[in-house]
Amino acid sequence: MKKQITLVICLLIMCAQAVLAQNRLKPVSRFDYESWNGFFEVYYDKKWKGTQYLVCPSFDAQYALRIPDSNNANPKQLLVFKDGKNYTVDADEVVIAKLCYLVEDAINTSMFPFDRMGNDGVNYFFMKYDKSATCWSPDTGNCKVLVNLFDYVCKCVIKNKSDDLNKLEPRIDSLRSVFRKLYPAELFEPIFESSNIGSSYMTPILDVFFTSHDMSGIQELQVQKYASIIQEVSVRLCKNTLVSHCHFGSLSFPDLRIIVDCDEPEEMVKKKLFDLVK
Repeated sequence: MKKQITLVICLLIMCAQAVLAQNRLKPVSRFDYESWNGFFEVYYDKKWKGTQYLVCPSFDAQYALRIPDSNNANPKQLLVFKDGKNYTVDADEVVIAKLCYLVEDAINTSMFPFDRMGNDGVNYFFMKYDKSATCWSPDTGNCKVLVNLFDYVCKCVIKNKSDDLNKLEPRIDSLRSVFRKLYPAELFEPIFESSNIGSSYMTPILDVFFTSHDMSGIQELQVQKYASIIQEVSVRLCKNTLVSHCHFGSLSFPDLRIIVDCDEPEEMVKKKLFDLVK
């Protein structure tokens, strides 16, 4: 009997720990917007072009971090608004862009599994244009790591430590890879669209488009580098392979276009390219 009671207690503890581990943000609901309207009026900047991180503790000072995107007037300048003051610091554009992409991934993978709320604690809001998600006083899990990172960014801005900010890229990449694993698996599968077009040499040409969310958030130069690698490898798979150009369906989800000389059947080319980018 004692063993059974002990086993039940252990299982309850394990379940409680699992519940406390917050691995996803929660989308901001209409109720949240109504409840926090006064806070948003002060700390959310409707005109800001980029990402915003808003923090509302029960007893300490409230504050907001604003991260610019490429359309912002100062794309290298991070801003923290706290105690009625603006603190700014310039940082590396790659670090800034990756912070924005991290927030985008965290918001895109948010869910409504349950509401974890309490009387006292800290409410965190991550906002990017018309999308936003939140968490409340995370004890463990991805959300705890996420708010720790952004709180550290806030401290660097307030203390004007741009060098410390510019060292964050590996930490951001590591956390982003964690959140990206929360996307549905099918989003990472390449999407092929093809059409055979005759060339001047009367050789059938296959236009192959593949879009992978795994390329989300990479800079244009990195996409071009990625394209050159695919060209180098795929030329060994398909004769006369040519990467014609890279273009972006959107900033976050680039499409990579490959033009292949069809010396092999279309389905065989697709399979080889699919295996290449999996």
